[in-house]
Amino acid sequence: GCTTCRWCKRNEEQLCPNLKAEHGFITDGGLAGYIRTPSKNAVVLPDSLEFVDAAPIGCGVTTAVHAAKMGRVDSTHDECALVYGCNGVGFGLVQLLKNVYKMKTVGVVARSEAKRKRAIELGADFVVDGTDSSSVAAAVREKT
Repeated sequence: GCTTCRWCKRNEEQLCPNLKAEHGFITDGGLAGYIRTPSKNAVVLPDSLEFVDAAPIGCGVTTAVHAAKMGRVDSTHDECALVYGCNGVGFGLVQLLKNVYKMKTVGVVARSEAKRKRAIELGADFVVDGTDSSSVAAAVREKT
């Protein structure tokens, strides 16, 4: 963002009407070997993390963090969270809810068996098949 508008000052850069650089969208650089960006946009990666493994953090994980903040997740009062739909963002949200927010129970609704299996591997306590949406509510109630 521009860093000066009311949205940027509230850390809501995604609402900034005067965007300065969104590499690959507003400015060139999304596929460049090197880009120049403000230091606040840079993240130091540990040596143990490869760039290719860190790439989803830029979109999927930060979107999950935003969702948790907007949802006002509070593990001191909330015992259970449900992630409806599991993909890059959903997988990040499962990990965030379990490892950062320390949620007692995290469930996932997903249509594919592979995604349900991956959700369990990433920390979900239960999964529900979302293929038949009419049975999802009852299945979640049964598990919680």
